[in-house]
This record gives sequence, structure tokens and C-alpha cells, in this order.
Amino acid sequence: MKLMKLVLTVLVILGSAVAGIGAWLLGRSRVVVLCYHTISSDFPAEMTPERFARHIELLLAAGYKFISIEQYAAWVNNQLKLPAKSALMTFDDGFANHIANAIPILQKYNIPAINFIVAEKIGGQYAWDGVPPELHEPLMDEQQVREWLTAGYSIGSHTLTHDHLDSISTLEKARQIVTSKAVLEAKFQQPITWLCYPFGDFDRECESLAKHAGYFGAFACYRNTNPWKFDRFAIRRVLVYPSWSDKKFLYKISRAFDLVAMLNLSLKKIKARAV
Repeated sequence: MKLMKLVLTVLVILGSAVAGIGAWLLGRSRVVVLCYHTISSDFPAEMTPERFARHIELLLAAGYKFISIEQYAAWVNNQLKLPAKSALMTFDDGFANHIANAIPILQKYNIPAINFIVAEKIGGQYAWDGVPPELHEPLMDEQQVREWLTAGYSIGSHTLTHDHLDSISTLEKARQIVTSKAVLEAKFQQPITWLCYPFGDFDRECESLAKHAGYFGAFACYRNTNPWKFDRFAIRRVLVYPSWSDKKFLYKISRAFDLVAMLNLSLKKIKARAV
């Protein structure tokens, strides 16, 4: 009986992988969701404005069309057909340098974008990830968030304080997810329908809380793109690194990388079930 269950599980996993590969081969529309953080030349390891602009140029040259978060939502709801190669631009944390360094580039290439704001850190500093004080960077204040919005871009919630959601109590998860939405809506007088999990850390309880709070969906930080079927409360993004070469950047957003990632995930699931 145990062997039969394992065989059936393997068949289901392989069937899902084959379906995904079929969609890949048929060129089904897909959206590459890009994740950027600070855009600055202040420190050697950061994404410079020049490198950021280069990524956009590479995508446009490769035939990608950038879409807005509203178009993305319509596509997720099967209400809109998108070009086969579409891209969504997202930023995390609401760095103040997005105003001076990201907006001019986005405007130059007419790129829509959404920025995930840490509700209780507005006007504060980026001080998580074990970053030493000398590397703390300012986050947008209220006026700068309004400037971002006035420029035509969107915002979402990145919780209240950027905690690891999978390692806190249910009550604190609810406060981080639900209250951040209310705070941002009250400050900026617009609906907040998208959530981004800090560090990409979340669990099923977080997904449930996000759904009940009234979010349309939530983004994580997996280092690959979305399969042909995906949970809109666990949306994968390509976390872009400034050290990547042009070739590596294009590979990380490609269908070939999707295929490799899909097969690796299927093998991991089979091995886990076999133990």
C-alpha cells in the first residue's frame, strides 16, 4: 500500500512537471516578476542606476513588454491576455534613493512599477539583514511616498516592521499583515491590495491572513519565475543581483531557467516522498 501511494505521488508530480513543460514548449504567456531593492552608487555591492537601466534595456531588446500591477491582476484573473514575454517591475522597502535614481529611469523607458512600503519605517532607515550602522540607508518619508504615487507608480504593503513572518506568533502575524494595510490606506488614501513578505518568509497561516485581510495577492522572494500554475498568495519573483553579468541576467529570466527549476523541484518532491 505504501509503495502504491509513492508511485501515485510520483506520477502526479511528474504529470504536473510534464504539463508545465508543455506550457513552456507552447510558449504560453508568462510574466517575469523582477525584484529590486536599493538603486544607488554609494556602496560597491549595490545596484547602480546604470546597471538598473542596463537590465531594462536588455529586457526590451529581448522583446519583453512591461506591464502595470493592475494589468498583472487582470491577467491573474484571466481577464486580460498579455504578450508572451511580459515583465512586472517591483521594488522592496521603499528606499529614498528610488526617487532620485529609479524614477528618472522608469520614466525614460515608460516602465510601470510597484514599491512595497514598510508601514512603520516610513522616514526611517534600512536597518535589517544585520546591516552595520554605517551601511544604513534612508527610506522614503511620507512626502517621498506621495511623490512616488504622484509620478504614477503604485505601492503595496511590506508589513509594519519587516519581521520574519514565519517565526512570530499568529497574533503578531495578523498585526503585521492586517494593520500595515490599514496604516498605508489611511496615510495615502488609496486601497492597498498587494502584500510582499519580508525576506520572502511566509507560511500557510500568512497566506490565509492575507486573504482574509482583503489583499488580492502576495509576493515572495523565490529566486526563479512562476510555473504555469501558481498560488497568487505565493508569487515568485526574480531577485536581481547587481553582480550578475548580462548573460546570467537573461538566463535567470528565461524559459530555459524555468524548465531547469521545474525539473529540480519535481525531483526534490519525489525524493522527499521517498524518505
